[in-house]
Amino acid sequence: MSGRSSFQKINKACKVCTRRKVKCNKQIPCDNCIKRGEESECIKSVTDEFISNPSIEGESYLQGILKLWQSYEYWITDIGLLKTKNTDSTKKIPNFDTQIAEWKFWSAFIDFEQSFKLLNFTVENLGPLYFGCLGDINDLFIQLEVYWQRQNTFKDEPSDDFFLIEDTYRAALLWSVFSMCLYYMPIEDLSQILPVAPLCEFLGIDQNQEWSESLQLTAYQGFTKCTLKYLERANYNRNPDIRFVQSFIILSTTNFVFSDSFLVDSLLLQSVHIGKYFRIDSHKQYAGEDLTTDISKSVFSKIWLHLCIMDYRQENPNRRGLIHTEIPSLLQHAAFYQDMANFNVYQQEDSLESLFWKITSLERDLDKFLTASFKPQIKTFDAIKRELNIFDKKIHNTEFEPKSINAQFQRFLSSFLLSSVQWKLHKMYLIYFNSSDALDKSAHYVQILIKLIESNMNRGYSAFNKHPLVLQTLSRVVPFYSFYNIFEVNPQVETLNNDLANLLLALPVILGEKWVGLSYLIQRLNSLGIIWEKVRVEGTSKNWSHPVLKIIQDDVRVVSKMNSRTLTMIQGAPSFGDITNLEENEYTENDDEYFSRNKISKEFKYIVDEFKKEHSIVKIFT
Repeated sequence: MSGRSSFQKINKACKVCTRRKVKCNKQIPCDNCIKRGEESECIKSVTDEFISNPSIEGESYLQGILKLWQSYEYWITDIGLLKTKNTDSTKKIPNFDTQIAEWKFWSAFIDFEQSFKLLNFTVENLGPLYFGCLGDINDLFIQLEVYWQRQNTFKDEPSDDFFLIEDTYRAALLWSVFSMCLYYMPIEDLSQILPVAPLCEFLGIDQNQEWSESLQLTAYQGFTKCTLKYLERANYNRNPDIRFVQSFIILSTTNFVFSDSFLVDSLLLQSVHIGKYFRIDSHKQYAGEDLTTDISKSVFSKIWLHLCIMDYRQENPNRRGLIHTEIPSLLQHAAFYQDMANFNVYQQEDSLESLFWKITSLERDLDKFLTASFKPQIKTFDAIKRELNIFDKKIHNTEFEPKSINAQFQRFLSSFLLSSVQWKLHKMYLIYFNSSDALDKSAHYVQILIKLIESNMNRGYSAFNKHPLVLQTLSRVVPFYSFYNIFEVNPQVETLNNDLANLLLALPVILGEKWVGLSYLIQRLNSLGIIWEKVRVEGTSKNWSHPVLKIIQDDVRVVSKMNSRTLTMIQGAPSFGDITNLEENEYTENDDEYFSRNKISKEFKYIVDEFKKEHSIVKIFT
């Protein structure tokens, strides 16, 4: 999540840069080695040191290996699984007429009465997701009436020339709300509002069936396409409007953030551009301003915090942070009190958005260590722990209306986000300091996360588990314990793995392809555990010379290379993003050098090659 540019530095370059006498940015792998295609040697030099040269006396071999998880978490579970796009220039796309026909089908899928039922559902059940980015929720009902007046006026003879930009942005905002509604709505409620037969007829399948999760996913994707088509018709590159930003924020509360990383990055960039254009980042309130201005600035601050959180969570090697870096760490806010540009988020009145940002900023402080090749100071973790404890008390002392679904959703999101960051903290205590209770505490917070998800299922709030935060968190938590279990058999960890595996099976289908990719990654790590248990390399002790560790190194190498490839303009050469044969062919020569230099046996090479053929890491790219 965290951008490489924001990581702290140390006075120790990798061995490759030291040998070449060039400046190193001390990341894993470093930028110089990535550019020169030497990331394998860079990764190996650092990971060898983790394993064979403990940084503190008495550090266990397991602790050294667990430090490899930090790079693996960043490159595989975050960048590879969630943010690497597998482009294919040969993929067929519908022609213009087909796209317009599909858009017309979806825009006519709901009628006047159904649209108000959908809007009512979002107001009663999904308020925490989007109330903050709207000035007055009641205005949505007025806008919906106007929308249908315009639709009915030109129902028989639609005139594109007559529809104003205002009409198109209004439609986009409303359809983003409908998309969110369709994503979260339980099947039972959906069946009572929308008939499934028109969708089945459109898809050319049996019409005598009920709504299912797969059909709901298809309908949600259709509604999202409809929203994007309205934004496109508004010509947003030429006609900036704050409703573009609002529509994007609402869509980002669904699995849309996982659907196409490049598209999401593009829309986020445009949203930031529009926000800067309208100066919504400058919303410091002054005495003497009227009530309307005060309310507007309050909404703008919440919109901006939404964008900052999105900016941070979408950050990757190919897209540095745009705006979240403008807000310093919560740990430093006192020192910046007089110098904060425009406003101080840490001093403003509490809101759901500001609470989320404060907790997320602490997560950012932890994530910056994911690819750093140095040991952080324990006082940093202790300071983060103190801040998290403050938020823990604040959330638990807040009275949430038990009969309000909106209040229960807000409580779940707050508790889940806080527990996920607390888990990250104690995971790092375990990795860097091997604290006696770190494993127990990390397991404790995993159990809290599991109970929160299971509680939603038992109380009829399963829709809460569809929030992107759930999959983003589980994509870090579940693989970590599978990774841990490769190298050490621990009853507590085995129990966690079983509980987490059962939890994954119970997650909603509507989470989409990323859920499938996560399940594949877990199965792959379990297969690595079998190799670790059965294979012993003769003549070696606890060092890098094991097929499992070589495969882990290559996984990081493949994903980091995929995210640093250079566009080739020569005809016939592989196009940028073509990863079909990336793992199999790109590194053959590099691997031959590795095996020769380290005097690796043919059997060793065979195990590595066969595993890659059966369990290719590129399958997690979608």
